[in-house]
Amino acid sequence: KDIHDDVGSGLARMAALSRSPKRASDAEERFEKVGDISTELLDNLRDAVWMNDPKNGSLDHLLLRIRAFANDLFENEAVELDFDYPEPLPDRAIGATFRRNIYLIVREALHNARKYSGASIITLYWQHDAHGFDLAVVDNGSGITTSVPQGSGHGTVNMRERALEVNATFERGPGPDGGTEVRVFGRSSCLDE
Repeated sequence: KDIHDDVGSGLARMAALSRSPKRASDAEERFEKVGDISTELLDNLRDAVWMNDPKNGSLDHLLLRIRAFANDLFENEAVELDFDYPEPLPDRAIGATFRRNIYLIVREALHNARKYSGASIITLYWQHDAHGFDLAVVDNGSGITTSVPQGSGHGTVNMRERALEVNATFERGPGPDGGTEVRVFGRSSCLDE
């Protein structure tokens, strides 16, 4: 379903760009947009393959994938990434639903931080013990300045629904030192979903 939605939407956007009557007047800008869309589609396909590969069914693989995604996303940005992960990384089996939903929550939170926060530091935090887990994406940016959603307005709703799918709690609010914190936490059994 995700592959169908992503590919269909991306190809429709590319087709619309190529059919516009203004093609000649802004060809360079359109070419750039097509490149951005195709890069986004490739990233989404890679993510779908990764999420559905059973060999990635452990917590250490999830945390490494999140780190790789964040590094790629902010590669050309003046943003310091801080990964507050336990060492060594936990080698614990996790359920496919948990892996998929947590990854997509973090991906959305990082995209939002990149687009809207103006942050210079983003911290990704993971803690897990016998009682439960705690995951946070915290930026030192401008914070949530309005109750009106930015972008399409579906990101927070989607993240909350994804957390509920694995019986976890989702929170989005001010970070401890300003900026924004996106947090997901729950019982240890959530990891088995």
